[in-house]
Amino acid sequence: MQSSLSKKLTIPVMTFLSMIVLNITNIISGVQDHKTWKIVVAAIALAVTIAALIILWIKVSQINKQRSS
Repeated sequence: MQSSLSKKLTIPVMTFLSMIVLNITNIISGVQDHKTWKIVVAAIALAVTIAALIILWIKVSQINKQRSS
């Protein structure tokens, strides 16, 4: 059971990780270009993406605990 759940979550986790990489790249680009708005937007997007990844992780751990009980 647990392996099928981890297989289903592979693509969403990879998507979140790629979004994090893109946001970090945008922050670096904004710093190099001296564009404050680009830094702020990328930082907000990064925070939202990390929050979504944490929520996903919490929900999956709760599902795993329910299945194991």
